[in-house]
Amino acid sequence: MRRALAAEFAAARPAPRVVVATDPRLTPEEGPWRTAVVESVDRLEALAREADCTLLIAPETNGILEGLVRRLRRLGVRLLNASPEAIALAGDKAALDRAFRREGVPTPRTRVLEPGERPPGDWGYPAVVKPVDGAGSLDTFRVDGPEEFEGLPGREGRRLLQEYVPGRPLSATFLVGPSGLPQLLAIGEQRFHIAAGRFEYRGGMLPASDLAGVDVECLLRAVASVPGLEGLVGVDSILDSERGRTCVLEINPRATTSIVGILGLTRPGRLAEAWAGDDGEDEDARSGRVAAVGDEVRAAGPIEFSALGETRRMRTDARDNRLALDVGGANLKAAHDGGAVRTSPFPVWKNPDGLSAALRDLSGDFPPFASLAVTMTAELCDCFSTRREGVLRIVEAVGRAFPGVDARYWGTDGRFHNAAAVSRDPLVAAASNWLALATVAARLAGDAPAVLIDVGTTTTDVIPIRRGAVAARGRTDTDRLRHGELVYAGVARTPVCTVAVELPFQGALTGLAAEWFATTRDVYQVLGDLPDDPDDATTADGRPATRRYAADRLARMVCTDRDSCSAEDVLDLAREADAALFQRLLAASRRACSATVGTPALAVVSGSGEFLARRVAEALVGPSATVRSLAELWGPAASEAACARALLELTPRGEGRDAAG
Repeated sequence: MRRALAAEFAAARPAPRVVVATDPRLTPEEGPWRTAVVESVDRLEALAREADCTLLIAPETNGILEGLVRRLRRLGVRLLNASPEAIALAGDKAALDRAFRREGVPTPRTRVLEPGERPPGDWGYPAVVKPVDGAGSLDTFRVDGPEEFEGLPGREGRRLLQEYVPGRPLSATFLVGPSGLPQLLAIGEQRFHIAAGRFEYRGGMLPASDLAGVDVECLLRAVASVPGLEGLVGVDSILDSERGRTCVLEINPRATTSIVGILGLTRPGRLAEAWAGDDGEDEDARSGRVAAVGDEVRAAGPIEFSALGETRRMRTDARDNRLALDVGGANLKAAHDGGAVRTSPFPVWKNPDGLSAALRDLSGDFPPFASLAVTMTAELCDCFSTRREGVLRIVEAVGRAFPGVDARYWGTDGRFHNAAAVSRDPLVAAASNWLALATVAARLAGDAPAVLIDVGTTTTDVIPIRRGAVAARGRTDTDRLRHGELVYAGVARTPVCTVAVELPFQGALTGLAAEWFATTRDVYQVLGDLPDDPDDATTADGRPATRRYAADRLARMVCTDRDSCSAEDVLDLAREADAALFQRLLAASRRACSATVGTPALAVVSGSGEFLARRVAEALVGPSATVRSLAELWGPAASEAACARALLELTPRGEGRDAAG
């Protein structure tokens, strides 16, 4: 967001000189601005004195933004921020709740819980719990009963207990002038995912697809309830589906992630010109420029933006939009024509009857769509007596999840089939996802001898490509295992005892316990290739998926623990396990390619383990060849869900997709 705003001000007319102050611990960002490393607040004050105007971007939590604004305001410099009093009020959700109620702004029923205080038993559930001074859904949880408060993670301190309001999460962006006049720029949809009770913000889309029922006057009253707001202001609300009203949640006295969407839809510099203008400018002239920004957003939209500020323009006709699904045994993956991609863990073998609900939940993160493209590997799960039964159960689950939606299934014959055709010949759709990705990779390779290496959580695909076509010798998983084109090993779910029988440990070759003590996810968390996820306990011992516990799990592979070995010992063991898996994948890749393309001149790499796929590819193709990364081409999320993303590349819109009716 900081980079987007800096670029926006740099593009304003007449061209200003923009200085971006940055913390010395951060890598300076290059752009049409000068970067100034700020080691102290005194240095920040000096820069503000030299500037015509200053915009502070800092966390609201712990009073950081409020304190900096208060300090610079004492200097008499021109700030584009809200007053410190407004920042303080908006940042204290308990005080903000009282302000909303004084102004008659509809807001959820709220109660402050002091540290250690238990919620009232008659509160009504589900409920939402969040810090009194939190921001960005940080440490925000949905709880379904008072018993769930025990051991609730997150920051200590006062918390807010709120009524859970069902409906559409929306975020309105206002630009408030020096006189206090708020003008609406856009109203967008927010997207959240709830995992283990924790809210996870996933960006949004603007303008919102349907604003019927949104009470803009209510949003304006919410802004008016916080005196001293100025500049960009976000108002988060829920369009309450049960009561048919707008329910305001909170005020953000600063730019929110929505700003990257607004800037993606407007001429560069237009918002900055409306925002900064001249200090003594006529209010009518300023209002006219602000209104022009809002008009441009509505005319040019919609646009989708991620929580990290990535944007993608969306097609406006939902009738043309498709959702692609890759139904795996452990993970569900989806990609939308608008650019959104999601991966959601779901162990089909544990709950095959819950697959329809899981698919519906996953699809709720996406904009509207009119048709489905589906591929699968979950038919191999041992909850199904045969693969044929598995395919039919998955097709049935998709039909229940999306009744009336046109669904086409990718087959191992390289064509799409409708549900009726798959019901007649189920195995045509079995284990077909690799071919979808390989077909797209072949297009990227052109005429060069090439290979696709996709390393996932559980398996690795090694697919030779010759003269722009898939050159795999196997079509079924059994044949692909035989030819080295499928390796049942990945970077997360593979038990370490299957990677090697023995590994060097403390200077001596040591046998590994044939137990599910650790997986390759522990290996790559210890090595730093995979991030910690404290909320994920789907590990070998049920403890969190963090580097600390990963080291404990890995030590047990040689029947020891942290009391009997050092952190360096475990790190060395992780390196040896990684080397064993690397050599296994490299050997399989050489075997898969030797009979078909020889030494490839190009490799396409993808998957949640793309970091490992790249290493294997570089060793396979040699220093003079090319390695193309789907994370760089499509983005990291799409590389992880590459088989789903590939389905969208395989058929242009509007063309027939049936191989059989």
